[in-house]
Amino acid sequence: MKITNDTLLYIALFLVPGFTMNAAYSSLVPQRVLDQQVAILRYLCFSFLNYAIWFWFLYDLVEKKYWVEHPVIWILYLFFFLVVSPYILGFLAGIVTEKGWIRKLIQRIGLNPVHAVPTAWDYIMKDGSYVIVTLKDGAIIYGLYSSKSFASSLPEERDLYLEAIYDRDTETGQWIMKDRTKGIWIAKDEIQTIEFLGFEEGADYSESGETSNQ
Repeated sequence: MKITNDTLLYIALFLVPGFTMNAAYSSLVPQRVLDQQVAILRYLCFSFLNYAIWFWFLYDLVEKKYWVEHPVIWILYLFFFLVVSPYILGFLAGIVTEKGWIRKLIQRIGLNPVHAVPTAWDYIMKDGSYVIVTLKDGAIIYGLYSSKSFASSLPEERDLYLEAIYDRDTETGQWIMKDRTKGIWIAKDEIQTIEFLGFEEGADYSESGETSNQ
């Protein structure tokens, strides 16, 4: 297919804003992998939403042919409409969704909307916690899943990195961090179950502690 200047213009005007908004939204809220046609439709809807918000301003600029007398400022405006504005809108929408504000509001009127987060894995892995990972061979790993840990958001790659691992004292039940630990990587095919244990209220886990009572 021959790509003309008009084609590039339409892509820039109608797909780039939606793609940018979706990218910002997805950075906060995990998304399902979409078919190409569905993804394009999503980008178009987001683009039209972006233009609907700024229609009053864009209409005035076009009516005055603003680019004729102010070409440099016009280019800056285009960058704002195509990239900056949709990114901010997508990021704000992601915050609202991640906090669940609209979902809670809808639930107050007796409705139960479908959750925006596609899987339980994505839902629970957005928060930090102590974890007890049971492997398929029966081995048990005691670890810390926090700000330096990582859980893959790809459906086919549910591997897990824990930033610190612990030994558990069989008499006291206390978790003792292993010396010089830099964490552990666990392949998805090795995981049987993961148990999540909440942090102590008011504790700071930005840097891993040495012991924990569980």
